[in-house]
Amino acid sequence: FSPLPYGLWLLIRLLNADFDTERRDHLRNLACTIPPPLSDTYADELKWLRTHTDPGLLTFPYEKTGAPTPVTSGFDKNIGLAYVLHNGKRLFLDTKDVNSAAHNYQHIIDDEGLTGCGKRTKSPHCYTKKGFEVENGDVILDVGCAEALIALDNIEKVQKAYLFECDKRWIKTLQATFSPYMDKTILVQKLIGDGTRGSITLSSAIHEGKDTPFFIKMDIEGFERFVIQASLDFLRNHKVKLSCCVYHRQDDDVVIGKMLKDIGYRTEFSDGFMLPDINGTKFPYFRHGVLYARNF
Repeated sequence: FSPLPYGLWLLIRLLNADFDTERRDHLRNLACTIPPPLSDTYADELKWLRTHTDPGLLTFPYEKTGAPTPVTSGFDKNIGLAYVLHNGKRLFLDTKDVNSAAHNYQHIIDDEGLTGCGKRTKSPHCYTKKGFEVENGDVILDVGCAEALIALDNIEKVQKAYLFECDKRWIKTLQATFSPYMDKTILVQKLIGDGTRGSITLSSAIHEGKDTPFFIKMDIEGFERFVIQASLDFLRNHKVKLSCCVYHRQDDDVVIGKMLKDIGYRTEFSDGFMLPDINGTKFPYFRHGVLYARNF
């Protein structure tokens, strides 16, 4: 293996950055051409897009409110990872750089508002809302958990937390974060699916009874509809609140919403829209962020 000369490496980085900027500018321009009356649906988002030119700010097209959340971060030399303090609990991130950990955490708290404390006027990527929250005694299934912020945020109130993550780079991070809570945490290092090709089903992974209340958060990069299809029996036969990302594919909100309604779930969407530059974004470009669904 021979590393690239620095000059060539830098040129590739610059070209990729220029391409990314051009693609995002093109997406903004397309969104701004949505004709009426459909454009009325996205009036707030389009107003924001027309007055902001930074391509890095497209995904969450809403004004920031207030100062950034203060972040306390550190480095654990025994574990070899950086962490931030989330409500007094150490949340480890997949980096050794303290500043990077603080920046990443601040983004998911402020810009994405994953736990409901965002610093934008709307938080379409928030996993909970008033009346749709993790409650005392729930079993939480964090499917595609990455750093597992939503599980850590609720770890004291749940009776058990299942962390589903098949990306090996997160395993050390998760073990470090949840080491104080191993009596109620189960780390599942397998792909959730239909039980074929090395995957496991929700029914085979979960052993609680039918009366157990479950809160399922699902963010698996566009595979949500396939996992839900493979998990219909589990979803029918248990008490479930499901917080499912629906922005990875253009029609996820329709496809996933119908599957859940067909088995008796009540559904609603998170507040606002996202403008994600992923998986061939098509007209009308904006996408719902999270679908909230429940059957009890």
